[in-house]
Amino acid sequence: MNTAAALLLERYASVRAHTEALVQGLSEADCQAQSMPDTSPVKWHLAHVSWFFETFVLEAHERGFVPFDPAFRVLFNSYYNAVGDKHPRPQRGLVTRPGLAEVMAYRRAVDARLAALLQRAAGDGALAALVAPLVSLGLQHEQQHQELIATDFLHLLSLNPQQPAWHSGARPAAAECRQRDRWQARGRGTAAGGCRQAVAAPCGASGCRCYDRRRLARLRAISGPVDRVDPDGGRCARATPDDDDPPPPARLPPDIAGVHRNGRELALEADHAGRGSQPQPGHAARGWIR
Repeated sequence: MNTAAALLLERYASVRAHTEALVQGLSEADCQAQSMPDTSPVKWHLAHVSWFFETFVLEAHERGFVPFDPAFRVLFNSYYNAVGDKHPRPQRGLVTRPGLAEVMAYRRAVDARLAALLQRAAGDGALAALVAPLVSLGLQHEQQHQELIATDFLHLLSLNPQQPAWHSGARPAAAECRQRDRWQARGRGTAAGGCRQAVAAPCGASGCRCYDRRRLARLRAISGPVDRVDPDGGRCARATPDDDDPPPPARLPPDIAGVHRNGRELALEADHAGRGSQPQPGHAARGWIR
């Protein structure tokens, strides 16, 4: 195998191994659940990235191609309309079969077949010119889904009242969390259009001084009043220099008002005093809808 083909196969193995390391320790239930229509189950992500290689690389360039399972073509398609039909995204969490073990077997089969194809392409320059860009694109696609696995699974954990952590580890001390959550004035600069503004940085950065009410009032005098959502009526109110919270950067999305109209409260809060616990590293902001 030539150097280019060997490097591509090594990178393929590395990216695929990282995906599986990311989900190591998750239960089948963890990988099955879908927390909302805009997320996907971990199991679906694991299958979809393999579907990409099977559909766009193996089907086009493998000799005597036979799909691992013909049903997967629809089941694990996402938005590739030119390929054909797709299963509705909001219903991905309802697909309990194939199970996680079969999805992992699907990954193993695609890995073995793609390695054989790259071996053949190493001695065929024309085939390598066709296959290598597709494999590279598929690896970038899989890395995108590694990020989606993280965000989707953390959202799922955020809805669990037990506040579980993805990975076990030492929690930071309470004082460390409180110190890290503060903000400090880091200096002054000039924004677009000549508007001067204070630049905030997390507590602990070198050379920073903490905000006090005078600096906050001066910041608001520079930036002017801003709109914010009134949690009682969903209408907008004016923030004033007497408010305790820093001004939000922009108006909140209008669908927040819909949450309140429906009698639900969106809570993303630390709740340090009530529970005596701290957010864990690698865990999403604790949140639930009640």
